[in-house]
Amino acid sequence: MLSVVYRVVIKTDKIEEFEKIALLCTKCAHEDEDCLYYSFFRSLTNPQDFIVYYRFTDKEAQDRHIKNLHLKIGPPRTSRDLSEKFLELLADEELVLFKQE
Repeated sequence: MLSVVYRVVIKTDKIEEFEKIALLCTKCAHEDEDCLYYSFFRSLTNPQDFIVYYRFTDKEAQDRHIKNLHLKIGPPRTSRDLSEKFLELLADEELVLFKQE
């Protein structure tokens, strides 16, 4: 099982656009039977700060999800797996991957 915590800080003028993409990401994840949990959370103290927490059965399921996002949001940036359109909204990011033993 693969669990991910992905923290992003959104550019001030891009929050509304980010929220639309976050909803699309969530719907996309829930279409995959190997998605066990997927949700975005917004900070109570900083409206630009979000985390997405998700769990997939394995890394391959997460990779399928990301490829599906490319079809729905747009192609990735060179040397990254996330959509260029998504990455343009970010002021900062931090990714933490966990594997259940």
